[in-house]
Amino acid sequence: MNNTWKIMIVDDDVAIHDITEITLLNFSYLGKQIEFIHAFSGQEAKKLIATHPDIAVILLDVVMEHQQAGLDVVKYIRNELRNPLIRIILQTAQYEHAPEREVILEYDVNDYKEKRDISTKKLFTSLVTALRTYQDMMTINRNRLGLQKLIESAPSIFGSQSIDKFISGILEQLLSILNLNSNAFYCHRDGLTQQSDNHDLIGNYIIAAGTGLYENKVGQYITAVVEEPILNKLRLFTQNDQALCFDDECIINLKRSDHYDSLIYLNGTTHLDEVDKQLIETFCANVAIAYDNLFLNQNIVIMEKKLVELLNSAVESNSIENKEHLALITEYLSMLSKKYGVKDEIPREK
Repeated sequence: MNNTWKIMIVDDDVAIHDITEITLLNFSYLGKQIEFIHAFSGQEAKKLIATHPDIAVILLDVVMEHQQAGLDVVKYIRNELRNPLIRIILQTAQYEHAPEREVILEYDVNDYKEKRDISTKKLFTSLVTALRTYQDMMTINRNRLGLQKLIESAPSIFGSQSIDKFISGILEQLLSILNLNSNAFYCHRDGLTQQSDNHDLIGNYIIAAGTGLYENKVGQYITAVVEEPILNKLRLFTQNDQALCFDDECIINLKRSDHYDSLIYLNGTTHLDEVDKQLIETFCANVAIAYDNLFLNQNIVIMEKKLVELLNSAVESNSIENKEHLALITEYLSMLSKKYGVKDEIPREK
């Protein structure tokens, strides 16, 4: 994530580059300053734009190596690169070669200025307006891409037949959605073994999936492999149902499900904004529902297999063992009836 706004100046007059930089010397918007990129012809601009897709605004001269050089750059950006995000401010001292009305109607540009305005407040106003629009469009685009990834992740996540694969998939898709490549792990509470007293419940959490430093820590208790500062933050989280975001870390609650108590730890999250947090909330809510369904389905499959085994055993066993098997079969059928919402009318032996 860039900490500056990339502004490209495209003009064959070196003086225009110098004046523009001086005019915008102390410019800052949303806490970010300007990083200038310079091009002195339309052809040079095309090469630089292709290698800097995150340029926010281009101050573009119309007449350079030929009378339509700047307009050719506009066509290249919009039609060939298919980049609708870059804000293009045309600048010219020769209106007769590119009348404003004609250009605005025929080309996808965002503003049209005379070069005599470069050293005035008009340039500042135009740049702020362009950056504000660029920021809004980037937010909308990232929201769209995030939702697209949510949709694409559905078959691989929610279609999983293995809880282990399901858990690994959660972490993988979440990192993809948030564009993260960092140290992260997914841990769940071990309900079978108590590794800590009631005052430190975090000691009962086991890493189920991890990336970076935690990739090879799967199956281990977090108190054995996670740094103490992170553990302290996780302890705070057990007392709070909301996601907690620190300077460069984020802890996500997946306690919406009835069948598990889990946490996700992410590192390198400085750039996360409200859109990202909304995506996290949406993703995690659906994950919890999917986990419940997977948990229920797997329990049903296990009970069905046990029923088959018991029925087979009952056929081959003697009468005394038959009674024991039938008692177990009755119990499992009762459990399945409750799961499927069927009224339990199975007679029980006294």
